Amino acid sequence: MPQRSALSSAVRTLIAVLAFAAVATTAKAQTTSGPVYEFTVEGVVHQADAKPLVYALMEQPFATACSFIPECACFKVEANGPVTYAALRDAVAMDGHVLSGDVLVSDGSVLHAPQALDAK
Repeated sequence: MPQRSALSSAVRTLIAVLAFAAVATTAKAQTTSGPVYEFTVEGVVHQADAKPLVYALMEQPFATACSFIPECACFKVEANGPVTYAALRDAVAMDGHVLSGDVLVSDGSVLHAPQALDAK
């Protein structure tokens, strides 16, 4: 019987180590995710209207995740690094849409539309 007890103890230790490794990996994945950008698009207020744009945004090299939130009629794009307002504007425009307003960033900053320079 002592062998069985030792084996049981080894299995419990292995399970504990594996569980710890899984938790540590999950925690690391959560802390290394990129910035999240939240914005609205002119004329897109329903999930059905947003679906093609969600797919188009996921084709962008900076996007790691994208979703449309019907409650705020806004898009959330998780990126693999910093993204400029112009890059988001151009990505949305490729699908024939226009950003409507500023872009909120998960770090608390706000991306503003570039102001047109006055011709003098």
